[in-house]
Amino acid sequence: MLAHRDPLLLNSIDSYPEDLMCAGSVNFGRQVGLCTLEVGVGHETLRLTIEIFPAKIDYATDYQNLLSDVAGTSRALALEYLRATYQTGEARDVRDATSLDWLTLLRNEISLLDRSIRYVNEHPHRALSREIDYVRADRIKRADATIRDAIVRGRGRGPWTKLPGAGRIRSILPASRSRETLDTAEHRWLRLQLALIHDRLSDIHATVSAELERTRRGGGAAPARLVAEEEEVAGFSRSISELLALPLFDNITEPPPSGFASLTLLSGIGYGEAHRVIMVLRLGLSIRGESFDLSVMDVHGLYETWCYLEVLRIVLAKMGGSADLSTLLRVEENGIRVRLAQGRRTTVTCKSPTVTLDVSYNDHYRGLTGLQKPDIALKFRNDGWPDLLVLLDAKYRLDASDGYRHQFGCPGPPIDAINALHRYRDAIVVVRGESKTRPVVKGAALFPLSSAASSEFPNSKLREALESLGIGALPFLPGNVQHVEDWLDGLLSLAPEDLAVPGPPFAGLAERRSRGLE
Repeated sequence: MLAHRDPLLLNSIDSYPEDLMCAGSVNFGRQVGLCTLEVGVGHETLRLTIEIFPAKIDYATDYQNLLSDVAGTSRALALEYLRATYQTGEARDVRDATSLDWLTLLRNEISLLDRSIRYVNEHPHRALSREIDYVRADRIKRADATIRDAIVRGRGRGPWTKLPGAGRIRSILPASRSRETLDTAEHRWLRLQLALIHDRLSDIHATVSAELERTRRGGGAAPARLVAEEEEVAGFSRSISELLALPLFDNITEPPPSGFASLTLLSGIGYGEAHRVIMVLRLGLSIRGESFDLSVMDVHGLYETWCYLEVLRIVLAKMGGSADLSTLLRVEENGIRVRLAQGRRTTVTCKSPTVTLDVSYNDHYRGLTGLQKPDIALKFRNDGWPDLLVLLDAKYRLDASDGYRHQFGCPGPPIDAINALHRYRDAIVVVRGESKTRPVVKGAALFPLSSAASSEFPNSKLREALESLGIGALPFLPGNVQHVEDWLDGLLSLAPEDLAVPGPPFAGLAERRSRGLE
């Protein structure tokens, strides 16, 4: 048997139980990092951990810098919940911990929480509870303070009787008895925390289930990974429900004292481990560390997000401004998904004395030929001029074949990635006044190529196309941002009448103008 948490990873694996063999291919796609597989034979299980490296960028430098830059802006943006690979990180005290942080930490710690609570259930610390019980006077062998007080005050039940040396007393007197109880402040605290965990799991499970239901209502098959996420969260919820149903918590209904803590809770066997897990769940995740396994974005999604953040940093620097991007960008949290808010809601506006520039991520434009969705849109706004758009598409694809090099002079994005920008320029139409206009003037496909591998780019046709056609491509990685910086610097220095020229004029339109027909 070959097993893995991500159901998509083993889609192509066939099992042959009679031969004790599994065979097939494993495709990690665009996932990078560590992967642990479980190989089971009979009662024996082997855990095999392998590491997957990216093919297009350097793992130790470019990939780690991509991850650090995105996480440095917003930790949760770099995280996913269920992927075939994982990185290692640690828990830290943060102000903006998300449900994704919380659930990832719980997944790492739920086995320890389960073992700890079950150990406490089997070996609980009990407290003595003093209760008042009524006892026949002739059965009392030793008078405690409660009995003496009852005799003096004449309290009790039943008929009066005489006691030598004490006078008249009731025949049934109140006596204090000590009994062992599990209703302690420690157990109240543990039950309250488990109930809070269960409530939060229920909320997350409801969100994932709703997402799954929407997918099924759409008529298509439910994604295997989404189904696995729903089943895993439901399993966590069942596990916590089973803990709450243990005899340890049977007669506990009251909350613990406010701010309660004790040496037993902090350091008792079982208690201390459960307390540590519950406190860890109040933290957030950092991608630096070795304590917890966490899934991160597929490398193409990570690259696209980094491109937007880095373009935004460059624009802010070029226009003489600076800002904490984490306060400018709106991040949407939906259950276990954290993304940059889509469309206009993620637009950041930058201003200089001469131009106002809107930098948008994943904006969309509806047209007669369909929806157009460039990754990054730069909208130049000048007084007295229509809005002019420069589009950037981040493509984590690289063609370094001999044929491509021969045609363009250096490695670059696939040709269809560049052709998409030509389509944007032609298909995106906006209404201005009573007429329709095409606002897109220039565009570039951003692709992952290191500084050392970009030595031929300045003389390539990709660069030449940017200058002559207004459409081309630019290499862009954490260690290779200069080409994009120079190009954006040139665009920002253009007067609107120069920026408005998209490239060589259409022959027929130029002839029409030369004949004075416009």
